[in-house]
Amino acid sequence: MFVMSTASTSIAQVNATATEYGVGSPVPGDRRLVLPASIGTITNRILAKGFCLQAPVDFVIDGLHVADPLRDGYQSVAVYVAPSANPVSPTFFAAGINSTNTIACNITVKKGQVVVILGCCSTPSRSSVGRVAAHQTVNLLGYAVNLQGASSNDDFIGKLGVVSYVCSNNDELGDIEVLVRDQGRHNAPTYPTLVTGSRPILGTNATLDVDPAFDSCQGGIVLVSSSRYPQTRTPYGDLLVALPALTSFLIAKSPGSFPISIPSDHRLVGARITLQAFYFDVLSLTFGSTNATEWLLGDR
Repeated sequence: MFVMSTASTSIAQVNATATEYGVGSPVPGDRRLVLPASIGTITNRILAKGFCLQAPVDFVIDGLHVADPLRDGYQSVAVYVAPSANPVSPTFFAAGINSTNTIACNITVKKGQVVVILGCCSTPSRSSVGRVAAHQTVNLLGYAVNLQGASSNDDFIGKLGVVSYVCSNNDELGDIEVLVRDQGRHNAPTYPTLVTGSRPILGTNATLDVDPAFDSCQGGIVLVSSSRYPQTRTPYGDLLVALPALTSFLIAKSPGSFPISIPSDHRLVGARITLQAFYFDVLSLTFGSTNATEWLLGDR
């Protein structure tokens, strides 16, 4: 009598695992003048709010963004450098910009000059702006700078920023991000990260959660390799996976999670792959790499 052996045909099951290892290479810190978290939102039909300061050193403002906690959808902002009157035409003005975008600019400020920044987000019927508590001091290129609150109840958008405003030490600040060239060198460095969200189980989508950790990032690339590699410095960030890579793919510039399809092929059970992301800003020649992760492909 012929008897089939179940032991010889069974397939051992393997738990899929993900193991993060190594540390990526740091990128310059936040280029913003870092403000505390907003304490609320103020709304008004025509209001604008922000802050003013006196420059302790020459600097260049190259980006602006008005926080939009109420999701009004559009931002407007004005910068007044060494205003000679009040009201006065702004040095820079932009209106009706999508509030998810950072507004590019190139505003030179000289040591000793006063700078006033006003902004708001808006719908056809109102303006809004986040509120930041009064009495704030920020790091500007390594100098401690006092910020005074600034506000205007004039028709900020309708008058294209040519409005009367008031600055006061006791006034709350408007929540406006100001990006300063080379500011990142004076803020704490940050590290891009890569973390497994969903494990690499056959027949499913594993996920990677990635964060470039610098706001000027233009995009990134993930290397998929067959093994780990001793941490090695390169001009584009520290390398943690073996080369040549098995494959690679581009990823977006923003933090997020993306899927990687794992085939339903039992020959892959127990296979190991390593993954690492590299991010870049080719305009400022800023590059950074994440930590790496090693996947053991499994069927459960």
